[in-house]
Amino acid sequence: MKRRFPICVRLVVCTSVIFMSSCALLPPPAAPEPAPFQTARAALASGDAARARAALASIPAGNLTPAQRTQYQLLQARIALAQNNPRAALAALPVQSTNQATDAERLRLRGLALFRLGQPENATQALVQRAQLLNGASARATNADLIWDGLEHSKLTGPTPRPLAALDPTTRGWVELATLVQRHASLQQMVAWQSRFPDHPAAARLQTLLPTAGAALSRRSAPNTSQPVPPAVTAGSGPTALLLPLTGPLANAAATVQRGVEAALANAGEPGPLAYDTASNPARVSASAAQAFDAGAGVVIGPLSKPGTASLNQVGRLTAPVIALNYLEPGMRPTSGLLQFGLSPNDEVRQIVADAARRGLHRVVALVPTGPRGSAMLAALRTRLAATGGTLLDAAQYAPQTTNFTAVVARLLEFTPPTDEEKAVYKATGKIKPFEERRRQDVDFVFISGQATEDRMIVAMLRYSGAIHLPVYATSEVSAGTTNSDIRGVRFCDTPWKLQPGEAWNAVRTRLVTAVGGQTQLVPLYALGLDAGRLAIQLRHGGLPDTQELVGFTGTLHIDAAGIVERNLVCAQMTPDGPQMLDGYAVQAPGAVSASVRDRIPPFIMPSPTEAPPPFASRPLSAPAGAVYP
Repeated sequence: MKRRFPICVRLVVCTSVIFMSSCALLPPPAAPEPAPFQTARAALASGDAARARAALASIPAGNLTPAQRTQYQLLQARIALAQNNPRAALAALPVQSTNQATDAERLRLRGLALFRLGQPENATQALVQRAQLLNGASARATNADLIWDGLEHSKLTGPTPRPLAALDPTTRGWVELATLVQRHASLQQMVAWQSRFPDHPAAARLQTLLPTAGAALSRRSAPNTSQPVPPAVTAGSGPTALLLPLTGPLANAAATVQRGVEAALANAGEPGPLAYDTASNPARVSASAAQAFDAGAGVVIGPLSKPGTASLNQVGRLTAPVIALNYLEPGMRPTSGLLQFGLSPNDEVRQIVADAARRGLHRVVALVPTGPRGSAMLAALRTRLAATGGTLLDAAQYAPQTTNFTAVVARLLEFTPPTDEEKAVYKATGKIKPFEERRRQDVDFVFISGQATEDRMIVAMLRYSGAIHLPVYATSEVSAGTTNSDIRGVRFCDTPWKLQPGEAWNAVRTRLVTAVGGQTQLVPLYALGLDAGRLAIQLRHGGLPDTQELVGFTGTLHIDAAGIVERNLVCAQMTPDGPQMLDGYAVQAPGAVSASVRDRIPPFIMPSPTEAPPPFASRPLSAPAGAVYP
């Protein structure tokens, strides 16, 4: 007789069997996180990346579970970013994970690394993908802040490595809006963006951007962008006119600019310019301009001096666009149709700050000479840092011809030199506190702007004062010396014709020098004339659209909303063999023009080196080449 159990017993047995079977199907409990992981996270939270790296190094990677291995890689990436090594961070990242939170962290770190490598489009795309993995409005808003902060500190006004059309709509919207902000676009352009991207996650930012559009203009580092320009004057079909001091102390400089303009016009098949001599007299500028307008000039180039530009600005409404080769004083409202274009050192400051920001360097100390130029450079640096979210931690000035920078550098870096007692201990034991630890640790880079000899002495003292691994940015004068080993690693920004490598640019350099009769100090002025002439041609054929740029000899040119012709320069780092271009600055040799007139304006072709250059005045320049003439 088969034994039968009560129903309650059978239910308990069955339930037990089912429960045990289900338990067999569940994954094993997750392994506890290794203690070094917790140590590394705490170290990162306190800003001690070295301790975090040491903690991870104590873990045998082969003993980790797959999930732990992924967390190990994410921590490695975080440490690399904390040590400002974005390439190592990208290399450390794990592959895409099926865990939503883990993959969101991977994309966050990828985005941060790509921003620091100067790839804002790719960085934004990674963070846009991350947004799809986030739950809750707060998390998505924080991610949006991460995108915007990265774009604000990225260089978006030069040639982009990826065409915007190739990006997904959300990424393209972010990049386009940030580009408009960097170019200080008009209210109409902002509204046009909103109509193209009505449901974009960045649309809410317009509520904060639009009310401050005017204030944004006042933060420009170039002169006089605090005042918006009235609607532009349309170029006429008449000839180009020049307002230059063809006699007087600046005659040689003016003649060099004139020949550059003539070469650009001749290349485009346009007639030569009408030349009016202002004789370095601001009072003659207005009269010469009136003559040019009466003669039917379609575009006017000049004057060359700052007082001359101010005098022309008082004429009233211009009847043709004017490309002034200097700048108004800050606070002066430009008259309608006035563009301001010159070889301002402020362009170097703007490019240096942009390059540093691309590399995650935002906190700076500065050392500049006393006098008007040093003070102007310091003011431009302070203004540009404020506009980009950087910080000028401290600044010092020194008298020209200074030869001992020990005290001023020590003060700036808060450097404590070894005492006699420490030197004695070092002599006996070989042990001493590293010099790198004897200076302040909150500095990301140092900015200097002296003459070549001064900069080289400053660099030597910076290295002695514990700044061996601290990036140093200098103005282009630093490259004027005859040796390079003493400024190895120093970064600076300059015009493309000086720094761009390659056969095409070598040909450009040869022809530029030939065009000025071998007087290399005149090349910057000749290049200024070339680009002014090419801008005049652009204005005559519809202007330069705000979304496009002109690759020039003095830089990649863009006209901002205030009528300032910005020069985007290229940056290099000095090596014992000479300057080496930094990543992200390759541009083609001049010849590119706006697509709207490309078919009508041939690429610029300079005279062959075998052709005899035009006769040149033998008297020396009255002011240094590249100076902003007073």
